Amino acid sequence: MELKEYILLIKRRLWILLVITMISTACTAIYVNYFCDSIYESITTLYVGSQTREESGIAYNDLLMGQFLVKDYREIAKSRTVVQQVVDELILEGELNPGFDSLSLSKKISVNLLGDTRVIEIKLEDTDPYRAKTLADRIAVVFMEKVRQLVKIDNIEIIDEANLPDKPSRPRKARDIAVAAFIGILAGLGTAFLIEYLDSTIKSPEDVEKYLELHVLGVVPVIKISKEASE
Repeated sequence: MELKEYILLIKRRLWILLVITMISTACTAIYVNYFCDSIYESITTLYVGSQTREESGIAYNDLLMGQFLVKDYREIAKSRTVVQQVVDELILEGELNPGFDSLSLSKKISVNLLGDTRVIEIKLEDTDPYRAKTLADRIAVVFMEKVRQLVKIDNIEIIDEANLPDKPSRPRKARDIAVAAFIGILAGLGTAFLIEYLDSTIKSPEDVEKYLELHVLGVVPVIKISKEASE
């Protein structure tokens, strides 16, 4: 097909493109505005130093205290022991409701290393901004306690306490609606081309020559006669 044929095809099936795009956009807009929970993100950062407790009798060089040890710390921060202790403490303090699911909490936690540094980022997502901050701060504190108990060293300091998010990190409504509109356009174009491909009816003299391989000798025009002229 030539470019002109593509343009004519889109014009002929434009209603399909518009309907699919409108449905995709409208459904996404309704979902993100009325059915999708707002998720807030709170982040705290910690720094892993190279000094140990004198009583531990252990001397670590910079290499040992580098990325290898930091990766171990990341797993400790996400461990079931840390998460469960955080939940138990906050329930006793009245910050969480009894029966709060520690398993679901562990899924809301992500622990990352910032590049090649010794900085650990603990990120907590929750539907309540205050609870997200409370959980992130407490996870950092309990994590440091567990490191002291397990590794017998005290080399972690909090750089930034968890922030209190003032707006949700997701859904990003404008972006999601724009993506839905774009997907709707692609789906509409695909549907239009598919219908055109499956449509084998003859609509023009060009179709006769193209599909039947016959030469068109003439075309009988359709003449519309007004009611007054017919009388």
